[in-house]
Amino acid sequence: MKTTLLCPVLLFVSMSLLACAGPQTGESGARRALDDAAEAMGGWEALRAIQTQRFTAKGSSFEPMQGMLPTETRQVNTFTETVTLDFSRPAMRIAFDGQRTYPASGPLSFTEIVDAQSGSLQQADGAAGPAPVRLHASRHAARLRDLNRMPARVLTAASQAAELNRVPDRTIDGVAYQVVTYQDAGQTVELLIDGSTHLPARVSYVEDDPLLGDTRNEWGWSDWREVGDVRLPHNETRRVNELVIRTATVEVQNNPATASTDFAIPNAARQQPEQGERIVSEWTLRRAAMGVGFEDYGRPQTVELDMVAPGVFHARGGTHHSLIVEMRDHLMVIEAPLFEERSRAVIDTIKERLPGKPIRFVMVTHHHNDHSGGIRAYAAEGATVIAHASIVPFLQGVLTHAKTVRPDALALAQAKAGSAVKVAIDAVETMKEYTDGSRVVQVHTIPNGAHAQGMLAAYLPTERIIFVSDLYSPAPGGKVDPSNANARAFYAAVRALGLNVDRVVGGHGVVGLFRDLAAVMEKG
Repeated sequence: MKTTLLCPVLLFVSMSLLACAGPQTGESGARRALDDAAEAMGGWEALRAIQTQRFTAKGSSFEPMQGMLPTETRQVNTFTETVTLDFSRPAMRIAFDGQRTYPASGPLSFTEIVDAQSGSLQQADGAAGPAPVRLHASRHAARLRDLNRMPARVLTAASQAAELNRVPDRTIDGVAYQVVTYQDAGQTVELLIDGSTHLPARVSYVEDDPLLGDTRNEWGWSDWREVGDVRLPHNETRRVNELVIRTATVEVQNNPATASTDFAIPNAARQQPEQGERIVSEWTLRRAAMGVGFEDYGRPQTVELDMVAPGVFHARGGTHHSLIVEMRDHLMVIEAPLFEERSRAVIDTIKERLPGKPIRFVMVTHHHNDHSGGIRAYAAEGATVIAHASIVPFLQGVLTHAKTVRPDALALAQAKAGSAVKVAIDAVETMKEYTDGSRVVQVHTIPNGAHAQGMLAAYLPTERIIFVSDLYSPAPGGKVDPSNANARAFYAAVRALGLNVDRVVGGHGVVGLFRDLAAVMEKG
């Protein structure tokens, strides 16, 4: 038998080739990947020379938790947005001019100015516009996060970040990506770099969503073109849990001249006290893109219990309301809107005003996030969730999904138990009745073609009261919009079901008379 020995030189070469066969990982591998990406964009010197930037984006926004079904998104606007950035301050100015398509049609325009300490918001209101106000704490925090996610800034931010690391490559849809991770403002950020072009392709990070818990947010870039000395993307797609929330085409200027007034936050806004917690969450920006309320998020909650009938209370004090129904030995809550903090405040108020009775049921009128975002708080209290059968799989996901970024009561209960807390869900197909032998609550399906499938309303036949969300919101003075198709669908359903309704209690709005709605709907 003949044995062949490799000479030391050949052995060294062979070992070197093996070492180069796989990707270089760790911090040194990450820096090599960032260097290659910077070179593909025009070089570190050219990137770091970008001190200011202005871009105009034209596109559309979408909301994944406002569709007809939990698996659908819904377009909420079209927009033109001019963003001016100063990376050295840092600061940004956003001039947004949009057209809402949902939940109502109409203009949506505002100007935001943000720096590290504060921010201002001026919402368009006719020709003059109202006085600017201090930017909501969570909205401010989310905008500051965005500064380091900008294509011209992301490589620099990564290179200066803690815990820089390159992890194994990943292939998505046939494309191989180099993967770099790092820490930025308390978030673990993942940067995917195209293995063939070496251009940044996606940046993603996990943050809290009030309903969905730990949520992956992603920016994706394409259509790279020369802009002066650097290459920058001209198409942008943003996603939440793989669902598209924004698409835009972008035109960019590097180092444009800026005026001192571009980033000047009015003293009147800066001097206003900041209310609430700086929660970094895309949820806040998604609500702003819809032009709807989120102001209570991260702030102390106000709860007012208005008696509608003996033992029946309208829980108000914010933009979204609930109905509390007192049974002989327990309580039923209709609607758990917005987020954990709202539900906790309602629960605490209930325990103070109606002590000794457990909350046995919580009913969800529909899956939209602003009307289901607080159900986990009631689940932590041991309540059975009442929901339409079509959204039960969705709710099961909500009730079991990880919530580690901002743990809530259910997550803490699960951590204490060491396993998932089982939550009962009572599915409604068309109608179910709940009673203590005296008081009756009927839960009815309300068909509608434009808002949400699986919509429920709660009807108390003895009190002749019905609670409904979104389809119809009773307004002070009984004013009704005859063109509202959702209100028409609600009215038609009540008539088809033969319900004897005197008053309508709104998930929004006030307690109104059903005859006000009928008078307008019957005119056609």
